Amino acid sequence: MKKVLSILFLLIFTMCLGGCNHEPIKYYEDEYFKYMDRVYMEEEWIYLTGFTEKGLEQEILIIPSKFNGKKVRIGGVPSLTSPMSFSSEHLKKYI
Repeated sequence: MKKVLSILFLLIFTMCLGGCNHEPIKYYEDEYFKYMDRVYMEEEWIYLTGFTEKGLEQEILIIPSKFNGKKVRIGGVPSLTSPMSFSSEHLKKYI
């Protein structure tokens, strides 16, 4: 019985992994911001991940609502090894 359950679990697990979309991560920049486009389950988001050199020099930045036709979300995929932080010596506020 344990062998049957183990094989069934392995089969389901393998099918789940095969259904994942393994598109490469794409990185973009505009004048002030850096973005990461990670395709996952066809979501309509692009992630704001940091500032460009020109962005680091600004005191106030307005975050765009869309980039490349996708809605902008602040931060990427959070992880313990690379936490997201948005700061610079000149930045007073970002909206």
